[in-house]
Amino acid sequence: MRRVIGLAAALFAMWLIYRSTSALATYVSFGGPLGEAIADPVCLGPIFAALLGLIGGGLAALGRPGALIFLSVGGAAFGALGALILVMGGDISLWRMELISAAVLLTAGIALAVIKRV
Repeated sequence: MRRVIGLAAALFAMWLIYRSTSALATYVSFGGPLGEAIADPVCLGPIFAALLGLIGGGLAALGRPGALIFLSVGGAAFGALGALILVMGGDISLWRMELISAAVLLTAGIALAVIKRV
């Protein structure tokens, strides 16, 4: 069961990476400089958090230790980004997906912590 949860978390994280990089590509295609986009925490934060989730999900799918830490930090990073956007007065369309992503990654981490290793 832990491997299935890890695989699901890894697939979700890959979708998050795709979503984050496509938003970055859209920004650059409309004339925004790539260097400025990469330096912006709003663009780089979700990619970094999704990479942590992918590493955590991959570790869990392979049955290796350390998956809980990566999933928790990735989820916390999404949560922090969503909370910062919310505090700064961003519209719900800007912070909703970050908080949902945080909930999914943290739920996967909690499930890994609760379910015993076989």
